[in-house]
Amino acid sequence: MNKIMFSVIMPCYNSEKYLIEAIESVIKQSYENWELIVINDGSVDKTLDIVNLYAERDARVRVFSKENGGYATAVNMGLDYVNGDYFLFLGSDDYLSLDLFETLYAEIEKIRVLPDMIAFRTRKNINGVVGEIDNSTRFDSILLSECKIKAFIDTTPKYAEIFSVRDTSRCYKKELLGETRYFGKTGMDADGIFSMLISHKAQSFLNVPCDGYFWRIRNDSVSATVSLPKTIDRLSNWYEFFSKIINFSLSEITSTEKWYLIYYCSILMAFARIPANIFSYRDFIKKHVNFILDIAEKLEIVLPQNIQTFIKHPFVFSMYSI
Repeated sequence: MNKIMFSVIMPCYNSEKYLIEAIESVIKQSYENWELIVINDGSVDKTLDIVNLYAERDARVRVFSKENGGYATAVNMGLDYVNGDYFLFLGSDDYLSLDLFETLYAEIEKIRVLPDMIAFRTRKNINGVVGEIDNSTRFDSILLSECKIKAFIDTTPKYAEIFSVRDTSRCYKKELLGETRYFGKTGMDADGIFSMLISHKAQSFLNVPCDGYFWRIRNDSVSATVSLPKTIDRLSNWYEFFSKIINFSLSEITSTEKWYLIYYCSILMAFARIPANIFSYRDFIKKHVNFILDIAEKLEIVLPQNIQTFIKHPFVFSMYSI
């Protein structure tokens, strides 16, 4: 089997504090057939200087800059430049184990096939201390499943959870990508949505229980902050997602995706409880309420009682709940 290439996509925005560790975790991989695609999303600190320095030293590091537009727009730009057989995402404040690609390649050689998606474990780094395994990657043995995502989730939920959440801790075969991209601008929930849409294209999944990704948990990270534009973007992303999967047959839609309709509605309920939003975004709220009702009917989802109350009288419910 010819050596496969891994493409790492790393969006950056004012990332100078942790950026060197992230880049070095790719540069120092024991497996050498990779490329690092860095998207500088309009940084105003030393981010661009740092990544350009690495690009000058190693031709496998490719740097692209754009005006600041949000995490999702940076990811989408990176996806347009993928050359590898597989691509994966790396947060500019996270890092990879130095033998990740070598470990994954060794497992691929053993099975003599190229799985559509490959998952590995994530360890949390909290205040500089590496500790527990992220719950969605808590698998402890190698598993290859050759089936569609719904059958994978139904039969082995422990191993399948990672394919419905964040965009890290797995590699995607480039052939799956097509026109699929992140929704929105800020990236709020867009990573899990992207993963679910890509997973529907996949027919084989390989889970490798190696500690491959180290996720730095920070209270001051961009993703940790919540704002009105981010919430609107998040709601719009779920609207786009369900607009896509409603075209699937019921036999293809997973229990996880049905659960996310309730999650989507809970975000809308919280949004509607803010007094200024009830009046300023009345039409926006109505649009999403009617859409959720339609999706619940088509997907045969019974909504919890509190959501049913909100759906029937969203403005009365919101005013009462303030």
